[in-house]
Amino acid sequence: TWTSRSPAQAPPARFGHAIGYDLARERVVVFGGTTDDRDELLGDTWEWDGATWTRIDVPGPTARRHARMAWNPVRRRLVLVGGEATPGVRFNDVWEWDGTTWTELYPPASPPAHGHHVLVTTTDGSGVLMQGGRSGPFGVTRQTWRLRWESATGLEDRCRDDSDNDGDGLVGCADADCWMACTPYCPPGLSCDDSQPGCGDLV
Repeated sequence: TWTSRSPAQAPPARFGHAIGYDLARERVVVFGGTTDDRDELLGDTWEWDGATWTRIDVPGPTARRHARMAWNPVRRRLVLVGGEATPGVRFNDVWEWDGTTWTELYPPASPPAHGHHVLVTTTDGSGVLMQGGRSGPFGVTRQTWRLRWESATGLEDRCRDDSDNDGDGLVGCADADCWMACTPYCPPGLSCDDSQPGCGDLV
């Protein structure tokens, strides 16, 4: 069921904005977009807690439209990728939102500047996957890129025993890298229903 909500404060009307859900903090986050007449790019951050919109006035990405956001469960942050300032002028920067601060990331390799792409959580829960969109002055791309956060020795790849291959001091289902193997319905850092599969029970 759709239910119309009319909070006292709400983001100004816009389109082309990025939107994502912060699982750890249970907030919907909106960033940027553009006004209906396309004369003004927006660079504001808003959060919805189910009852109220709150504007978060902190430094962050430059104003843009057609960026995308997705949840990174291992990092417990939303990731924002790309977007455009004007048709043909696009970004390839990467930002994280932790509920308080926007932080720009500088991965060693980045896709070309993108807008209008799809950005989703990877199936192994280790990062985000970007596919397609507009790239270059006016072109459309079918490229696929994955962004994942790795320790010096990579992600944990043996989740069913006591090996600590990534050297982070965590083993088995206690390692957030093992989220998808151990408890895909309960992302790292959340307190979940005890009757459901959980970290450490190998279900």
